[in-house]
Amino acid sequence: MAGRSLNKRGVSFSFLFPRSQEFVLFFLVYFLLSVVYFYKFTDFENIFPGADLVSFFLPYLDAWVQQVKDFQPPLWNPDHWAGTPLAARLQPGVFYPFYIFYLFLPFFLVFNYLFILHFALGGTFLYILLRTVGANIGGAFISGLSFMFGGYLLSIYTYPSTFFAVVWVSLIVLGFFKGNQTNDLRWAIFSGCVGSLMFFIGGIETCYQIFPFLIFFYLIPNIFQGIAIPLNLKKRLQFIFVFLISFLGLISVQLIPTYELISFSMRQEGLDLKNASVWAFKLRDFLKFFLIDPFGDGWDQKNLFLNQNWIGSFYLGLIPFFLIIIFLFEGGRKRIPWVIVCVFSIYISMGNDSYLYHLMYNFLPWFSGFRYPVKFILPTIILLCFAAGWGWHCYANFVKEKNKKAEKWALYFLIFSAIFMVLYGCIDFQQKYWVDWVNNKGWSFPEFNKAETNILNIKRLLMFTSLFGLASFLFYKVSRFKWIFYFAAIFIFFLDIFFYTFGYWGTLSTEKFKNPDKISKFLLENNGGFRVLILNSTEVQEKQNLVQTVRFGKIVRGSIVPLETRSVPGIKHFDARTVINIKRDKSIFKFVNMKPLTDKLEFLSMSNIKYILSREKINSPKLKNLGIERFDIAKNLDLNDSKNDFKIEPISLYENLNVYPLAFLVNDCKVILKQEEWSHAFLDNVFHPKDILYLDEAPKGFTCGQGATLNLGSVKVLDYHYGDLDLTVEVSSKKFLFVSESFYPGWEATVDGTSVKIYQANYKFRAILLEPGTHRVQFRYRPWSFRIGLIITLSTILVIAIYLWRSRKAPWNEPKLVTYNTNSFFST
Repeated sequence: MAGRSLNKRGVSFSFLFPRSQEFVLFFLVYFLLSVVYFYKFTDFENIFPGADLVSFFLPYLDAWVQQVKDFQPPLWNPDHWAGTPLAARLQPGVFYPFYIFYLFLPFFLVFNYLFILHFALGGTFLYILLRTVGANIGGAFISGLSFMFGGYLLSIYTYPSTFFAVVWVSLIVLGFFKGNQTNDLRWAIFSGCVGSLMFFIGGIETCYQIFPFLIFFYLIPNIFQGIAIPLNLKKRLQFIFVFLISFLGLISVQLIPTYELISFSMRQEGLDLKNASVWAFKLRDFLKFFLIDPFGDGWDQKNLFLNQNWIGSFYLGLIPFFLIIIFLFEGGRKRIPWVIVCVFSIYISMGNDSYLYHLMYNFLPWFSGFRYPVKFILPTIILLCFAAGWGWHCYANFVKEKNKKAEKWALYFLIFSAIFMVLYGCIDFQQKYWVDWVNNKGWSFPEFNKAETNILNIKRLLMFTSLFGLASFLFYKVSRFKWIFYFAAIFIFFLDIFFYTFGYWGTLSTEKFKNPDKISKFLLENNGGFRVLILNSTEVQEKQNLVQTVRFGKIVRGSIVPLETRSVPGIKHFDARTVINIKRDKSIFKFVNMKPLTDKLEFLSMSNIKYILSREKINSPKLKNLGIERFDIAKNLDLNDSKNDFKIEPISLYENLNVYPLAFLVNDCKVILKQEEWSHAFLDNVFHPKDILYLDEAPKGFTCGQGATLNLGSVKVLDYHYGDLDLTVEVSSKKFLFVSESFYPGWEATVDGTSVKIYQANYKFRAILLEPGTHRVQFRYRPWSFRIGLIITLSTILVIAIYLWRSRKAPWNEPKLVTYNTNSFFST
């Protein structure tokens, strides 16, 4: 029967549609499955939850979208850290093409459906890769499902810079494969374009770990396989060169500003080993490939915090691993590179427990600037999902050919199916006994999930695996209607991977953003452009009193309890949650949170901070308690008292009665050249920011310490938005104009149309020197890093467009050297 018979690629549906139509059809299938899986987020009532998602990403995303809607270039964010670069940061994804939908459609609708879409794209791209290298439809479908609904993607969705980037990995691998197959440099450009998407969304670590593997195996393909490759070394070098030039050229608009930002950040010289190696893979985490939440992270999350894993689940189940065994045993030495990559990837992801990680940390360029070693398990995840699909492809071919391999593997399927059925029956019949046995062994709370839960999940694992084995055996054994058991086996795997967490998603109501808490509402209505400071003690509890509480629809564990106020647009925060922290920003934040706060009120006033959120009572005549409080209930995570609720001290809102304006005049200055002198300067009891300006360098045309006249003059702000600040200033003698916004390269200042030098003042702010008279002062953020990057990116796009236009008549998929046998590289 046409379409239902098995050929060399298994069950063929080519009679229904050409290959391009097939890919579109399966994208629609994956997208529909993604919509069903995330049905709770298909309306305007809820959005995807996660404290990190809405603390680290949503505020920056909202900031640049609003700026573009106001027809402003999204280069500077005045609402965080007293001003900070916006487009230069990776986390908001300013240049990610898919984010363009935010400009035309409702924000939360786009927010949800982009997540749903990228889950579907993850499955689709891996499906396309499998089909392109010769796998049958069933094998490709299994691979896509494994990656799409496996625990890895479902664990990292709250970090879009990682989640959105890894989705594209399969497509860039496809570009390298097709480039080698066809000797067509357009595939190098294609790969460069895909890589740029990964970088634009913030996936710099994803690019860092995937590109070296691709380039290494592309340049030295015979190192393990010992097979003939149609492209010689010169042509492979050409491909790599075009790929890198395309990639680097396209991302220059983001890369150069980001590199500039990193040069001023905490990561410039790398993170210390302790900070860089947190959240690593542990040997016990192998259980997470087979069991759903074996350590109880989902209901308590204590172990997720204590074990520093960062990824809650790697779940694939047992079925893919049986298929991977077929892939390995039937591939011989050709599978050695796959094993090496997996071992290398897992070993690096173990962080401090890995000697190789220490070597790379000490000697590999930029490696010490990355956090969370567990991220480097990505190649393993991709290869496991790929190998599972190819294992099914191999088995289907054996069945079609009716060779002895098919009989051997069918027998194995029958044996493990029978064993697992017996095990399931034994556990189900004496479930209470096994629960007690697990508890007695200490394999329960607090080190593991509840025994009842883990036993139930083991039964579930055995049931689906045994049914899959039985269906696979019948697929080989029966003569008629063979296709029924072919699809039955795939459907059983689908049920396992699809329903393992189906319906258990937490949700975040959009009402939290439409109707924020009363403190946030007050700040929105009364801030007057002034800044807000959230003291560290407001969000961080004492370490011996770890807490968990619900924030943004998700349980937050440990000592940090982030506030929703951080994610409310329109509130100007003196600090913010950022992935790349500028050194001086973090130093200032630590200084502000040093006790006692009352000794630093002059500094806060100078920084334009009018409101302070604190759990601790502050007694000062310069601060007024506005009587606006919010109360939180948290759960104690102390192991001896894990179920007792207690009340955290309420958050109070204070008003700084002596706050200074955004810009003011200063008579005199003092030069500080050593880092350690700054803290003494700010803690000095005679520190008066309106009288003395602390500078990093001696000003030209002004002698510090001369004691200028006290007649200051006047400052009037005419316009202040985003990266523009206009003022009218009147002074009777030479003075400094201080602006409590961050000093950063790219800011330009003009006085009556003439450019003047901007000084770094009071550690992190800006100041200029003014002559006597009435002046029009303008500050503009026009970074050369962005302008140069934009020119390079636009030039690269132009060159690529010309090249593609000139080669438009050449077919993309036709091999130009020799016919490429996909089986020689990937198959059995």
